[in-house]
Amino acid sequence: MNPEPERVYKDLNEESCGVCKDGGELICCDSCPAAFHQSCLNIKELPAGDWHCIHCSCKFCGSYQQGSENPATGCVFRACPSCRTRYHINCVEANSDEFNRESFCGKRCQQIYERFEMLLWNRHDIGDGFSCTFLRQLHKMDPTTSKMDVALSLMHECFKPIAFDLGGQKIDMFPRILSSHWSQFRSVDYAGFFTVLLEKGNDTICVATLRIHGHQMAEMPFIGTRARFRKQGMCRRLLNAIESALSYMNVEMLVIPSAMQVLQTWTSCFGFEKIDMTTKELLKTKNVVKFYGVEMLQKKIQKLELPEGNLDFNQVFKNQKKIKEEESLRESCLVNGRTLRCRRRSSPYELRGARERGSSSKSTPDS
Repeated sequence: MNPEPERVYKDLNEESCGVCKDGGELICCDSCPAAFHQSCLNIKELPAGDWHCIHCSCKFCGSYQQGSENPATGCVFRACPSCRTRYHINCVEANSDEFNRESFCGKRCQQIYERFEMLLWNRHDIGDGFSCTFLRQLHKMDPTTSKMDVALSLMHECFKPIAFDLGGQKIDMFPRILSSHWSQFRSVDYAGFFTVLLEKGNDTICVATLRIHGHQMAEMPFIGTRARFRKQGMCRRLLNAIESALSYMNVEMLVIPSAMQVLQTWTSCFGFEKIDMTTKELLKTKNVVKFYGVEMLQKKIQKLELPEGNLDFNQVFKNQKKIKEEESLRESCLVNGRTLRCRRRSSPYELRGARERGSSSKSTPDS
């Protein structure tokens, strides 16, 4: 699975707003192709001279100043490998609590990166014969290529192809998002994505795409289940494993896009809620995959304190599973003297994928 190389485009800007994905009158960043509605950025008046978007500015001081390439000056501009935000070395040093000698914008991002590396490429047992695997393909000859090919075929089975136009070039989104493909265009820059597989024996059952934006949040634009495994609770199994992994890395929230027709399923049976104003403002500062007219949802991740030196992901997963079982029991509701439980349903993405392929609209969601 090797996506086509991207051409280099000069003096070409995005045609839709980086926040709301709509077109219209846009202001363009002077250092990258990103464009925005002035109202979406809450900017009353643009400053005189060049203007640089938040993705091209230091997360601490807000300036674009590149500074010297000599580390001794402290003005070197870097991108954090964990959250991908830009920062000046001297700005990190100014915050003694966050300062570290590695190439990270803070200690939290360094911890997330280190724990993520411990998850990668290992098959994690999650009970009942199921396992989950975290993958990231960075090179053409990566040993995970065969698994990524399976993941790509599963994505195409679950969803219609999503193609975007880039300078007259039609590009399939799925190979790029699965291969963590970088682009100079923010709207199609998928650097930092990794893939999560749910497996049993030799069967690959579910696939999800995930990207972490520091300790504050992670995004999951896609999750899908192979047709013959649907309506068996497989999506819920994978989602539980993903939430446990985020808890393991101390990520506080998971954000997803949801079509309106399946929004209630996400909120009533998967514990998501509409994004609040704090998250809405946070999303303006992150390069998140967005779709026009789609509702964004959020879910707080249960934080678990790990004993000093204990970095066993499987133990975290077991603890999370126990907590979810207790929450499920508490959420049982009494109706007419009987205790009723939420019916097992399928992922909203599965339902959406089925509808896009022309399946009956009467399909019952089943987690």
